[in-house]
Amino acid sequence: MKKILSIFILLSLSMQSFSDDSLPASKITKIDTAWSGGSLHITLEGNNVVEGCNSSDTRVVVQKSNSMYDEILSLSLAAFASGKNVVYRISGCITTSNFMNGIAVGIEE
Repeated sequence: MKKILSIFILLSLSMQSFSDDSLPASKITKIDTAWSGGSLHITLEGNNVVEGCNSSDTRVVVQKSNSMYDEILSLSLAAFASGKNVVYRISGCITTSNFMNGIAVGIEE
């Protein structure tokens, strides 16, 4: 019984560490593409980073394979041009760079 309980607790903890998180509302300071063209890089004001990701770089990376890539790009450009705050939804870190993996975005007033 203790073994089953221990396995259950370990699985619960590992599932929590991969849960999605939202960054606080902030302004975009830079938008660029990766040299390979496989992703979009968005730099934000402040030092808001999801736990476990690269704490020295506030870059949100949106992979081109993301089904909402076009929508995220459009909303990000609109927010950047208008100076509005954005809230990015982050799903962990990208293994190769340890940047935050952006999966969705919202614009705030």
